[in-house]
Amino acid sequence: MAAGYDALLSDAIPPATLHQLTTLHTSTTEFLRQFYASILPPAPASSLPSVSAAGSTSYHLGARLTDAQRKEKVDKMVGLLRKVRAKADELVGSCAGEERERVRAALSTTLASVDKALAFHQSRRK
Repeated sequence: MAAGYDALLSDAIPPATLHQLTTLHTSTTEFLRQFYASILPPAPASSLPSVSAAGSTSYHLGARLTDAQRKEKVDKMVGLLRKVRAKADELVGSCAGEERERVRAALSTTLASVDKALAFHQSRRK
């Protein structure tokens, strides 16, 4: 099913636009992941980084940051998330006709997630 969907999508959106769309979605998803990892309460101590006998380290998203470090990271992610709408508008604006509507539709859930994250951030600041 996924291969058929990919073929359909690549036929509907030119490869260069699809690449830009995918890049924007992937980077935005990472910004959201880091935003929520920084703004939500830290994980319990049992899920902090651990070092195995072989010396490899596994990390948890909520590695212990000071309050100042968490605030700095949240502010950085909020700044990046605020720029996503303009980048999406630029990408949509570079398209024409049906391609424009397909790109807009493809970005709709990503932009809705950004809006929710920014609203969540704003509600915590009150």
